[in-house]
Amino acid sequence: MWAQAISARRRRVRSVAVGALILLLAASTAGSAADLNYPSEDSPQILRSDALREALFDRAVLYSLRAAFDVIESRDIPGLLQIDRAQLVSSDRASRESGAVREDLLAEGSYYIVSLRYLVEFGGANWPANRSGAEYERDAANLLETLQGQWLDAVLNNGDPLTILRQVDLINAWTQGYAILPAELDHFGDIESLVAQAMR
Repeated sequence: MWAQAISARRRRVRSVAVGALILLLAASTAGSAADLNYPSEDSPQILRSDALREALFDRAVLYSLRAAFDVIESRDIPGLLQIDRAQLVSSDRASRESGAVREDLLAEGSYYIVSLRYLVEFGGANWPANRSGAEYERDAANLLETLQGQWLDAVLNNGDPLTILRQVDLINAWTQGYAILPAELDHFGDIESLVAQAMR
């Protein structure tokens, strides 16, 4: 019964977070699409190996975010990346497509962070027993605020999102009673191997 109550509270908190995220993104991304440097419709793209890897990396991160929220199954990610690879290799608009993926990353990664901030703020977390709940709540709130700003900068400036997302995963684990990140809640630890597999 207690677990069901926590689950219901998490769903309510995440519903509230959607509205907050819309406001957040309206403020932070209104002028950001131009910063993604889309080429013109008629600009041919030569997809080099490094560009292909970057495009697949972004997609692997995006798919892993969606798997974290049960939108897709983790086991489907390798197949999706293979399809993406075939389409990217044959496409002359790879940069434009990658820009669109980055926009999705910005929104969906921000949602992950904002949903956890609301969960922490509204008292829906089941903190680990090795420290006081107040300490975990304070540390999680402060870290999530920092990570939110770092996430925007990483996506808009082609930074590395993995360090940020793995810290967010750790905070998510805290809210579920784990002091360290367990394998089943580590949604981004296999990104490099997924990309390497898709590149072969």
